Amino acid sequence: MHPLKSILPVLGAALTLLSARGLAADLSINVPDTPQARLASDLIGRVTAALVERLGGGLSNVWIFPTGDPHTVFVQYSRAGTSTAAATTVPVIHLALVVMNGDHIAQVHEFTDAGSNSPLHARPLHAKN
Repeated sequence: MHPLKSILPVLGAALTLLSARGLAADLSINVPDTPQARLASDLIGRVTAALVERLGGGLSNVWIFPTGDPHTVFVQYSRAGTSTAAATTVPVIHLALVVMNGDHIAQVHEFTDAGSNSPLHARPLHAKN
């Protein structure tokens, strides 16, 4: 069996739920092909749903990396940034450590130099959705 087959049902269920809400039409979720990622498939599905719920649309190139903690992942994603002089949108790549409490984001540690404009910091760190 291909190593990602154990993750695909969980991600498929999360994306089906999000698509029903109209939020995941163009969302691409990437997960490393590791034993740790396969073991964390439930966590990855919950993080996916919580990120889209909190950040809404405009996400792209989402990578979710499990850690040694059963509630914590690193998340890298792109989101539309500010417009340039040529009136084009420059994507901003974000990196965050996300700690889950059940289906909700319990803590976020944003590493992107986006200051108060960081979309994950739009709410207090311990806020539930």
